[in-house]
Amino acid sequence: MIYSASIVLPMDGPPIPNGQLLVRSGVIEAVGANLSKSHPNEPLKDLGDAILMPGFVNAHTHLDFSALKGTADGKPFAEWLSSMTAFILGRRREDFYWSGMLGAAEMVRAGTTCVGDSTPVGDSATVISDVGLRGVVYRETFDHADKLDRLGDCIAELQAKVSNNVRIGVSPHTIYTQSPEVIRLSAQLAAERGLPVMIHLAETREESVFCGQCRTPAVYLAEMGVLSSDWLLAHCVHCDNDDLAIFAQSGAAVAHCPRSNALLGAGIAPLSRLLQAGITVGLGTDSAASNFDLDLLSEARFALAIHRGASEDASSITAETVLQMATIGGARALGLEQVGCLAPGWAADFIAIRVGDESAPMCYNPYSKLIFGGRTEVVLSVVAGREIMSEGQLLSLDEAASEQVES
Repeated sequence: MIYSASIVLPMDGPPIPNGQLLVRSGVIEAVGANLSKSHPNEPLKDLGDAILMPGFVNAHTHLDFSALKGTADGKPFAEWLSSMTAFILGRRREDFYWSGMLGAAEMVRAGTTCVGDSTPVGDSATVISDVGLRGVVYRETFDHADKLDRLGDCIAELQAKVSNNVRIGVSPHTIYTQSPEVIRLSAQLAAERGLPVMIHLAETREESVFCGQCRTPAVYLAEMGVLSSDWLLAHCVHCDNDDLAIFAQSGAAVAHCPRSNALLGAGIAPLSRLLQAGITVGLGTDSAASNFDLDLLSEARFALAIHRGASEDASSITAETVLQMATIGGARALGLEQVGCLAPGWAADFIAIRVGDESAPMCYNPYSKLIFGGRTEVVLSVVAGREIMSEGQLLSLDEAASEQVES
């Protein structure tokens, strides 16, 4: 199949006007112009005046909490976190599945094709697999050290149930909810089984107080010797230059969630310094319980505005910067290869977006057009060559069923 659009945005090279994408067996075979002429017998799907680009990669979220949208408004962080714990303890197992479906439907409509999800129960992995998304699901642990062997078995069982596009990892959650022993054993489990690891780190100022002895959360983990390129660090709002050097040396990546951090009063992460330090940064929405929505393009717009405002330098963060974070940056942060850009041999994960504002044609930079061009509509989502949404219709998900969670 050849997909054609007025602009193809590969993300690893310049935009291609009137570009085309040749897809076979779930893989991109060619990217360029006039592919239909060199492959005249290939079926053609013309998307018209649209931007064809890699699908968005939401590097950090919690689909389990999608039914709690808006509950963070005005709550102090500790109070909000307690409400999340109450939700976990007060729900049936199937509630997490339907809550996850609610969030998955929203993400697909907003152009996300890959998710980095953290879950205390594991049902979001099934959701991601059922919907047809790609993802890395980090199974959170709040257990004692003597229960971690069972966690390894749970991860293996979960991996066996999901599609090949979903990878299961481990998350020791935070430094203040897990003992150093559990964090070390989680890291050991991950190293032995080749699992990715995610931890929430330096989200609030109070974490440095928890570490004590003038240590930062980054130093706290570095002293354990656990950080590596397999680790994803969510938030990293309160980090100094020494912390960034620790991340860069270890190869750990960061998931940046600016709207969640703002709404919970956590602060503004040092994005420019993270990027200057050579750290891989992906963009995440965090959960719907601490955000307006699960729309990663809206997250990119907010990131651009807030970091320009914080730096007082209009050139410090560009539209291309935040869109890189929302695509290939997120894929790299999740440890996924050949995902996040449109290139031969890479996974056929892509979306088509129409920019419908009347002023949009006046903007000739497609990155800026996506960020500043007004109303956008995702009209096609494809994962591994399979269309999962077309013209607003979810092809792999019974969205009506997900609404049961709200009743």
